[in-house]
Parts: sequence; structure tokens; C-alpha cells
Amino acid sequence: MLGTMGGLEAPKVQPNDMLIDATLDDRVLQHSLLLLTELGAKDHTLSMLRQAHPDVRFILCSEDDMAERAPFVSQPEFDIFLMAASMGCACFTDDVRHSIGLVIATRENW
Repeated sequence: MLGTMGGLEAPKVQPNDMLIDATLDDRVLQHSLLLLTELGAKDHTLSMLRQAHPDVRFILCSEDDMAERAPFVSQPEFDIFLMAASMGCACFTDDVRHSIGLVIATRENW
């Protein structure tokens, strides 16, 4: 669809066009899990993942931030949640094909 903008034809943005194109795949998920397991759920590990997969979102938080949600993957030191493509508030999914990123929730060691 095209609309007029200052005499020029500009594409009209549809709601679904605003969603990020990049979706997670099994390869990115496996690579992420490998690095997080080997190097730990730390800022520098997420920096490496962001460089390797610039179209995928990576968020690091505490397990307390995730309330009572069930993780997609659970490891001794962290849980992984799949971030869904959404136009509003953050949403989660259990389907890798509909995920645009990972939320890594670190576990507190008492």
C-alpha cells in the first residue's frame, strides 16, 4: 500500500509491519544455550551473542523479574524465556518460530 507524503509516494505502515522481521531459530537457540552454559549468564556473554546474532534480542534479568512464568529452558544457573513478537507490552511464547529474542533470568545463589 502506498500513501502520499509531501507529494512523494511512501509506504503505509500496517500494524504487523512494525513487528521485527527477525525470528529466532533452533541454531541461534542452541548457540545461545551453549555460550550461556559455558561462559555463564553474564553481560559479556550477552554482548557476544548480540554480536553473533544482531537481529535477535537478548535481555538479562533476575529470576525474580519473571514472577511465576514457566521457562522454555531451565538450567542450574539460569532460565531462558522466549520473547514473542508484539506491538505492545512484552509477551512470551513457547514457540521458537514466533520468538524474536531470549530473556535470560539468572538464579540467585544463596
